[in-house]
Amino acid sequence: MARTVAIAATASPGAALEWAREITKYVNETLNLAHPMRLYQPLFGGLHKLTWTAEFEDLTDYEAFMVRVESDAGYQERIRASREAGNFDLPSLFHMTYRQIV
Repeated sequence: MARTVAIAATASPGAALEWAREITKYVNETLNLAHPMRLYQPLFGGLHKLTWTAEFEDLTDYEAFMVRVESDAGYQERIRASREAGNFDLPSLFHMTYRQIV
């Protein structure tokens, strides 16, 4: 699973990056202990984009994780706070689920 979003042009890049670090830590410590989520930022070009990734055994495992995320009040409150702060360009949000070939 990969989810990419751009930091909003009007946002503080430092504040958005700190929020991204905090939500990643929260997810890993609270919701996704078996499959750690990782946060990436490009090294060259597109530095305003952030990508979270996590690997799951199968779609059932992924769906169970998504149910936990959607029902977790702490996660939802963090998402609301980020939206209110205007950290990210929400139309840029891109979510992709991949299957491993090799």
